[in-house]
Amino acid sequence: MLLSAELGGPECAGLMTGVGVAFLLAGILLGAPLFGLVVERSDSYAVGWATFALLAAGIGLALGLEQGSASPPSWAARVSRLRAPRS
Repeated sequence: MLLSAELGGPECAGLMTGVGVAFLLAGILLGAPLFGLVVERSDSYAVGWATFALLAAGIGLALGLEQGSASPPSWAARVSRLRAPRS
């Protein structure tokens, strides 16, 4: 949650936190059935755990690369411009 707020900056911290919560809830709702499907198709819990470990590692790597970039994501920049006070 903190990472999403930091990526959005002060202007978009609330929006980014809301988006993070939406993805968290989607993972909770979809993760267990998808894990069950992988285990059922492969007939192996090891394949299910390995699949989800690779998925988590990929997401962590993507977030780590994003956090290391010098500029915010382009969509966050657009949102911050929309929310900026007009002069």
